[in-house]
Amino acid sequence: MNKILAWTCVILLIASQCQGAWWVKLGGAAAGGEGEPTCDTGTSVISQLSATSAAGTNGYSIGQSFTVSSSFYLYSITIRVNNDAASGNLTVRWGTSTDLSGTCGIGNNCIEEVTVATPNYPGGGQIYEFVMSTVNELTAGVYYLQVAGSTNYDISRESTSSYTGGDYYYGTAGTWIATSVVSGRDMYFVVKSCD
Repeated sequence: MNKILAWTCVILLIASQCQGAWWVKLGGAAAGGEGEPTCDTGTSVISQLSATSAAGTNGYSIGQSFTVSSSFYLYSITIRVNNDAASGNLTVRWGTSTDLSGTCGIGNNCIEEVTVATPNYPGGGQIYEFVMSTVNELTAGVYYLQVAGSTNYDISRESTSSYTGGDYYYGTAGTWIATSVVSGRDMYFVVKSCD
């Protein structure tokens, strides 16, 4: 009788352990895919936090390149706005080229676009964090971000270059193409990886 009871306990213990492992694996896959993080929070991996001037989005597409030295999953991109002209939308696109026009998605120059509604903040100095809606891995290389607004926003930048891993770009508004480099300037920006 004791042997039967002992074997029953062993079988139940094994079954409960298998069920627990099965549940954890499904939970991880549902959140971010096999081997991907869940992306509930982010940690700063690239940043340029100096801002002594600004450039308006009225008539311009404003961008910044940044260099990734080792792979990570992108959580968010943060920018700073010196002053908001009015309530509206602010959009960030990121990808693999200074030409981020066209449809965004894997395999295209533009990987993802995120838009936030912005209230009117007189006096400015507002920080906007654009949390990604999909989990994308950035491998080592150069990437580009661009900002556009439904009204004129003054995007914060440093008038003397402080970020050595990329350049400040601008182009014609509404095109998502920013190929003109301004040496000695960098946007205020933060790139966060998934935790």
